[in-house]
Amino acid sequence: MKVLKDFIDSEKINGGLIFVLGFLNGVTLNFFDWEKKTYKELTIEKGLEITSCYGNIARKENDECLIHMHGTFSDEEGRVYGGHVKNGEIKLVEVMIVETEKLSRRKDEETGLYLLDV
Repeated sequence: MKVLKDFIDSEKINGGLIFVLGFLNGVTLNFFDWEKKTYKELTIEKGLEITSCYGNIARKENDECLIHMHGTFSDEEGRVYGGHVKNGEIKLVEVMIVETEKLSRRKDEETGLYLLDV
């Protein structure tokens, strides 16, 4: 995620859609626990195909880049893992970014999450 954020900041992208395909050596996913308002983390440390990974790019109130991305990943036996992408160890990826008008996120008091401000 740091590599993507650095690229987005260097290109001054303020809003967009992001699509990723490829292969990872491992990934960390988050699942939002609605009752506790926290994320449960799951790390898979092995080779995984990215079967679907997409999200959006927006800016928080302080202009910090926020990438909200969900993905599904499969192992060599076809088992699939999915969730909110926290980070991954890149082996080979293809990334497509479609720039849009500026998207903004604002902190939601009920959930504590930064939600799109539309």
